Amino acid sequence: MPKKVQILIVDDNKNNLFSLESLLKEHLNVDIIQADSGELALQILQKKMVDLIILDVQMPNMDGFDTGKIIRARKKTQNIPIVFLTAAYKSKEFQQRGFSIGAVDYLTKPIESNQLIKKIKVYLGFIKQEQLHHQELDSQIQKRTFELTQTNQKLQNEIIQRQKIETQLQEAQNRLEQRVEERTAELLTINQQLQKEINERKALEAKLLDAKNTAENARNSAEAANLSKSQFLANMSHELRTPLNAIIGYNEILLEDAEELELTNFISDLQKINIASKHLLSLITDVLDIAKIEAGKMELHLQTFNIPNLIQDVVNSIHPLIEKKANILTVKCDKTLGDMSADMTKVRQIIWNLLSNAAKFTENGTICLEVFPQTKNNEDWITFCISDDGIGMTAEQLEKLFNPFTQADASTVRKYGGTGLGLAISKEFTELMGGEISVVSEFGHSSKFTVLLPIIVSEQDHFSLEECGNGTVLVIDNDEIMRDVLKNYLTQLGYAVAMATGGKVGIKLAKKLRPDVILLDVNLTDMNGWKVLSTLRSDPLLADIPIIMMSGEESEKKKIAFGVTDYLVKPLPHEQLVAILEKYHIGDDSQDLVMVVEDDLVLREVMTNRLKNAGLRVFKAENGQVALEQLDQKKPKLILLDLRMPIMDGFTFLSHLRKNEKWNSIPVVVLTSSHLTPEEQEHLQGDVASILKKDDYKHDDLLENIHQLITHSK
Repeated sequence: MPKKVQILIVDDNKNNLFSLESLLKEHLNVDIIQADSGELALQILQKKMVDLIILDVQMPNMDGFDTGKIIRARKKTQNIPIVFLTAAYKSKEFQQRGFSIGAVDYLTKPIESNQLIKKIKVYLGFIKQEQLHHQELDSQIQKRTFELTQTNQKLQNEIIQRQKIETQLQEAQNRLEQRVEERTAELLTINQQLQKEINERKALEAKLLDAKNTAENARNSAEAANLSKSQFLANMSHELRTPLNAIIGYNEILLEDAEELELTNFISDLQKINIASKHLLSLITDVLDIAKIEAGKMELHLQTFNIPNLIQDVVNSIHPLIEKKANILTVKCDKTLGDMSADMTKVRQIIWNLLSNAAKFTENGTICLEVFPQTKNNEDWITFCISDDGIGMTAEQLEKLFNPFTQADASTVRKYGGTGLGLAISKEFTELMGGEISVVSEFGHSSKFTVLLPIIVSEQDHFSLEECGNGTVLVIDNDEIMRDVLKNYLTQLGYAVAMATGGKVGIKLAKKLRPDVILLDVNLTDMNGWKVLSTLRSDPLLADIPIIMMSGEESEKKKIAFGVTDYLVKPLPHEQLVAILEKYHIGDDSQDLVMVVEDDLVLREVMTNRLKNAGLRVFKAENGQVALEQLDQKKPKLILLDLRMPIMDGFTFLSHLRKNEKWNSIPVVVLTSSHLTPEEQEHLQGDVASILKKDDYKHDDLLENIHQLITHSK
């Protein structure tokens, strides 16, 4: 229940004091305190709490205004309402002074009783409301104090629990470090054993006549040891991930509790633990991925997914890394881009790896992710471009950029950290899905990574061909048994064999491999064999490849169309197949091969026809990059090279060619339509056999020069 209101009446006239007290007690339930001077009033206010002051202005020694100023100056009394009383003849002058001091009202004598009571009642209403408010606040404070006491006790318990968990985390970390040291020592021992075995094999090869069998055994042993190493890395990574996932889980629980209880002192530490744990988990995952790739256990899990949704998912997850170094991420991806069929997890990891790499080496800069469709060789592809304005890379750093466990140099590792696996994994995943990854960079300024993937990825897009002396054969047949039979037989004959289960995949492999011959089944499930033939023959880069049609029916011979090199009826007699391959000189080096690297279709075809009429075999490449990809398989005796080409020009091609010991002796004749600067001529000096202008050389002189260079190279 609210306490009685305390009213202090200050007046030097005893009668006035008595009258006011009587009047107020008659109408109001209040306690009255009297003071006959300003000094006494101030003393009372020091000892007692008062809710309202009625203060006479004209008093001896200390008048009401002086008393009011002191009341307002004291912190304890500065908020008590003051009502001034004075004689009527000075009311205006005193009223202004009273309000300037901070009075809530001003009354003139003689005081009209009803007016005074009404005003006092209004003040009392305010005062009682304030008292009730204070009581309510006191109650809330008591309640909050109790809650805080309970919370404090709970926090103490949490602190004790956290200390226990920290101890467990430290113990787990110590165990992890010990196991890593043990595993590293084991790997070092295995590596030393491998090195020792390789040295022994090399010494044995020099002494024994049976060099072929010895080399084969050594290779098998090395592959088995490498597979064991990869399997060991995979198992170790799995063992490390299990306790680390538990650490991350418990840490996230503690972090949520700390945020809920507003324990700001602990949140920062828990966030650091969470970041460090997840970083360690990502490193272990990278090691597991590279181990799977090396062990040949990495598989594609193809599914159809929406490209803009995937991009948005990656952007959402990468933002903390982008903002960590005050970078800005811009995304250019049309929401109507549609779907693609690929391994969604691997596509996401490729983009995430490249973005995180850009974020690591860029500070206060801009990182751009651009996604757009592209048509290449009449097929639909999707391009992902990730560019930044970070530190860039030198030419030397670019050469080893995609090697596993490799970074730019030691200073980069010390400053930026990491295992050097992200880009290697991205390259492996891209090639696993039949795509390409490239990079251009300017040291100190910027880098740009470009990933090109098919809109529809097929598991047959991933293939590898060992270097073989008899050339490359592409078999396009939907019959699995027939494919296996042909592969086994052709491999025994010394050919490198690529397999395609359908027409679309076959066309794609033909464009990528540029085989020496194609064995094409007529009856394919996804695409008629004759349509595949028409597509291959309409491509100038593939038109010269011998195509041997295969069918299970004799009557199909009647359907031989223009462009078929030869025809075989299933089941294929091995002797007949060998005879046809010999007939068309497949893998026969008796006819010297000239590689024509030219982007202009007309010039390329004219040059090709002249060389073929001169008895030379010709391989056509539309740019330097395609030529580099085919050098190992084709082994040309001479290269005719244009300098101005898209994707990879002649200068860049020459730079790669001369760095490779297997290729640097191949003579190169440059054909150019533009005038070369002195710097360009100096750059070519020593790398090319001759330089001819396209508009003024004589064809007979060129052919004679080619024959001389080929003869000299032999």
